[in-house]
Amino acid sequence: MPIITLKHNGTIYQRDINREGRGIYLMVFKGKQYRFQKNPDVAANRGWQLVDGSPLPDFMMRLISEELEKLNYESNIL
Repeated sequence: MPIITLKHNGTIYQRDINREGRGIYLMVFKGKQYRFQKNPDVAANRGWQLVDGSPLPDFMMRLISEELEKLNYESNIL
């Protein structure tokens, strides 16, 4: 299970991310599930969007999308 590290205003956040089928990534935090999927029709956040789950603050979504981009790239080259 990959762990992503997010840094914002001097605070470091670490989250576990699992890859599910169909290019969906799952993050569980404080009992809530967040599913992310890349949508080429969406310009914001490098195309990453929440499939379902509670909304995230804009800064968190931006940071997570950068990490998801790295994970997605790495999984495609393996």
